[in-house]
Amino acid sequence: MFPEIEFWDDLESRSPADHMAIDEAMLALAKRPLLRAYRWAQPAVSFGYAQRLRDVSAWAPGLPAVRRWTGGGMVFHGRDLTLGLAIPTGFGAERKTSGSLYDEIHGAIRSAMESITPEIRLAGSADIRPGPQCFTSPAAGDLLAGAEKLCGGALRRTRSGVIYQGSIQWARLPDPAIIANAMGDHVVGCGTTRAIAETASELSWKKYSTRAWNELR
Repeated sequence: MFPEIEFWDDLESRSPADHMAIDEAMLALAKRPLLRAYRWAQPAVSFGYAQRLRDVSAWAPGLPAVRRWTGGGMVFHGRDLTLGLAIPTGFGAERKTSGSLYDEIHGAIRSAMESITPEIRLAGSADIRPGPQCFTSPAAGDLLAGAEKLCGGALRRTRSGVIYQGSIQWARLPDPAIIANAMGDHVVGCGTTRAIAETASELSWKKYSTRAWNELR
């Protein structure tokens, strides 16, 4: 996908709001494509920008819930591997359709998982099942093993570029470094920067932790 990509295997224990804030900060500040792989300190649910918190709460009572900046459906987190991919303007994503970009990202994830899940495939039109929950409602371009969905994601476009947020939920999770190598010819390991940490901290408490954001609709 890219001649060079930065890869951040984020092992820090973070709140749901902090995770969403970091992904947004990455897009605002990344100078080249940046992939962050992360996990969840506790069970939680993230939900798409267009969804309603009250509907989510009915499906996931008692779980911490946070609205994503991207679209898509509800995703239950806890044992999954979550990915945030920031692609700044100037690296080609802005010239591609959302569908083709989605297929490229999931194509790279597929190639990274084929050795542990040989039956992995991209979902087609016959697999599509609309619904509020991401992992019971495959969309075109999602990754399946048989009829079971194992990876889904969503995009958001801004003047800064494109952010992808995805989740892999499978009995055998891939090494995220292999995913990074499938996305870039040259992988540069990295961590957070002071600018990303400070921007994310502000976004977390001013946006993603607030009732105004999570009860937006």
